[in-house]
Amino acid sequence: MIFKLFRRTQRAEPFPTGPDILWAYPLQKFVNREEPFSAWEPPDTRIRSDLHDLCFCAVIGYVFYYYYVLIYKEYGSEVTSIVRAEHISRLNLAVPDFGDQLTDLLAIIESALESEARNDFRLPESGQQMPPEFYVATHFLFGIKESPYYGKIALLTERNGLPTPEVHEATFDVAECLVWNRDRSFAHFTDILNALTIDARALKIWVDDKTIPT
Repeated sequence: MIFKLFRRTQRAEPFPTGPDILWAYPLQKFVNREEPFSAWEPPDTRIRSDLHDLCFCAVIGYVFYYYYVLIYKEYGSEVTSIVRAEHISRLNLAVPDFGDQLTDLLAIIESALESEARNDFRLPESGQQMPPEFYVATHFLFGIKESPYYGKIALLTERNGLPTPEVHEATFDVAECLVWNRDRSFAHFTDILNALTIDARALKIWVDDKTIPT
C-alpha cells in the first residue's frame, strides 16, 4: 500500500456548501496539500529516510481519524459515519483503492487504540506511562508494507522481552510524528468547526437523505 497525495490534475468543481462542507473541507485540504496536510515531519526532527513512507502514511490516517473524532463530538455518530463514507467513496472514485487504503489506515489506528485502552504500558527503566501514539506507532511499524519492520514482530521482544534499540528508537520517531500532527490538526479542525454555522433543519434533511436506502 503506497498512499500518495493527489496531484492537482482533477477538474475544479464548485466547493460544496451547507452540511456537505463537513466532508468537503478536509478532503480539499488533503488534495491541495494544505494545512493540516501540508507537512508530516515535526520541525527540528530528523526522521530516518527508511521511515519516511511509513510516517507519511501514518500521519494521513491519524489526521483523518482525529477529524472524525471532532465530528463525532460535535455532530454525533450518524454524521461521522456519513462524512467517513463520503471520504472513502470519493477517494476511491478519484484513484482506485485510494479510499480503501484510508480504511486500512483507520483500522490500524482503531485497533491500536483499543489495545492501548486494555493495557498500561510503561517504560521499564522509568515506569513512565506511554501515550496512545506509542501503541499506534508500534502497530504501524509492524503492520504496513511501507515499514522496514513489516511482519517482523519478533523484533518487538527480541532483547529479553523488550524491543531492539533500533525498533525502540523507530517507535518513538513515528510516535513523535503522530503527536505533532495530532495536535496541529486538532487545533486547525477545531477552529474550523467552531466557525461553521450549519442550520439544524438542513442538517437533519441531509442526514435523512444520506441514510435512507435508495
